[in-house]
Amino acid sequence: MRLRKISLPVCLRFRVNSPEPIAERNFSGQFMLRILPELHRKLVIEAKEQGVSLNRYIAARLA
Repeated sequence: MRLRKISLPVCLRFRVNSPEPIAERNFSGQFMLRILPELHRKLVIEAKEQGVSLNRYIAARLA
């Protein structure tokens, strides 16, 4: 799907709702991520060495 920038006057004229600002959206706290098996293995090993779950380890790395 192609996204196009639409000006406010056009939105008002055609009664098009503008998208909700990202800062006001609700998020589930989940997202799917596809990585190479080698990276997956590396991250699992690092998480085990730190004594934490893979989820907690990756969340800390992303923060």
